[in-house]
Amino acid sequence: MLICSRAGTALLVIATGAGCAGGSTSPPGAPQAIAAASSSGAVTSVADRVARLEAAIPRLLAEGDVPGLSIALIEKGQVAWTHAFGFANADTKAPVTERTVFEAASLSKPVVAYVALHLVDAGRLDLDAPLSRYVTTPYVADDPRLAAITARRVLSHTSGLPNGRGPNQPEQIYFPPGERFSYSGEGFLYLQKVIETITGQPLNAIAQQLVFDPFGMVSSSFVWQNRYDSLAAFPHNDAGVPGDRRKPLVALGHASLETTAADYARFITALVRGSGLKTASRSAMFRLQSQVDSTCVVCTSRPAGPKLSTIGWGLGWGLSPVPGGDTLFWHWGDNGNMKAFTATLVRAGRGVVFFTNGANGLGIAPDIAAVALGIEAPAFRWLSYERYNAPSRTVLKDIVARGEPAVHDLLATPDRFTEAELNTLGYRLLGRRRPSDAVAVLRLNAERFPSSPNTHDSLGEAYLRFGDTTSAVKEYRRALELDPSQQNAADVLRRLGRQ
Repeated sequence: MLICSRAGTALLVIATGAGCAGGSTSPPGAPQAIAAASSSGAVTSVADRVARLEAAIPRLLAEGDVPGLSIALIEKGQVAWTHAFGFANADTKAPVTERTVFEAASLSKPVVAYVALHLVDAGRLDLDAPLSRYVTTPYVADDPRLAAITARRVLSHTSGLPNGRGPNQPEQIYFPPGERFSYSGEGFLYLQKVIETITGQPLNAIAQQLVFDPFGMVSSSFVWQNRYDSLAAFPHNDAGVPGDRRKPLVALGHASLETTAADYARFITALVRGSGLKTASRSAMFRLQSQVDSTCVVCTSRPAGPKLSTIGWGLGWGLSPVPGGDTLFWHWGDNGNMKAFTATLVRAGRGVVFFTNGANGLGIAPDIAAVALGIEAPAFRWLSYERYNAPSRTVLKDIVARGEPAVHDLLATPDRFTEAELNTLGYRLLGRRRPSDAVAVLRLNAERFPSSPNTHDSLGEAYLRFGDTTSAVKEYRRALELDPSQQNAADVLRRLGRQ
């Protein structure tokens, strides 16, 4: 199976061929664009940054296999520039425009944070009271630690709740709330339930009242609107193939926001100005509430590692101190084949928002953010998304271009890549409908790491795609011998009648 490693945490990717976002192949040091953007020692003008972005983004989209992008620059707390690049649908060649709607993914969370703080200011929500006080049905059954989950701990990702769970998996608390940072989408769903209980309104209605209408976000919604049928971008997988749009009929506070770059930039400028919040709440939003673990983004099931001094969390936002005494507030979005990023300096009011409709969108994000901001965004080092020009992606392009000779070159130099990198490369080849090349790469991985059940599981899947059921069964059985808990291998063998 394809396992994505993100800052030390294994995450199962359901859509095979989508590829893993994280890895150790990112080149060390800051992106080259940073040097170009800040070689003078001072931030360049908006016009200069716009010129650099207009030149760089088409190249990055092409080299990064990202179909389209929409971007907005913020300067001194005002929207200074918006632009659209590439295609909303790579098959039809329908262009991205400035009206194109994208999935905001986790950029939904700061909007929920704003709504929660607005309720705090109105005296309807206590930031440090148990959320269980506001709902009649316990969110987690039979766990006294539930009383320690507060809005502050949800917004600073110290609730102890997981990032996600399966449809039949009961909710649970993994560590004492407040003990450490662990990124949690489930926490925001709990807070959403509390917000809806307090207000008596669904999340989208209260967001419309407190955020979208006041800030002129005319294209934004947590639920699908019929008008999006002609406006929304299509998601594209790692191979650039468009898929079906998600059409959320029920608001999900952690990930279902649909919006445009211009709309979201209006939200950012409102935060910079302090619109709608009391001074104390705005200050708390951008004040360090928790320090992140340097080795993990989602770390519910393991002890905390060393704290990372360059990255912490406020209320709904990642925070990074930058030279000169300012603070960068930022967030990323990842709905699989839709990626997003935003970052803004609290005091200077200089920022950027951009949305992409490709699985590789965050691979080009460091270069774009560096030019837009004039500084490096430390978030990317922590998130560890694979760069668009990482060696493993270069090899992928070489195999796609040259075929078997390029595979032979890779087989002759197997030590260039880790187990995870070879596994991801194999799945990317499957996604590009090159099963024979994928088999060669994944067979190499299983030979290099014969004691890893996952290498055999992945090779089994490649053999199935290649039509070699006998070899697939052999590999799945080997995976189960090495790890009897390999559910995927057991399920496939049962489906094939080869248990």
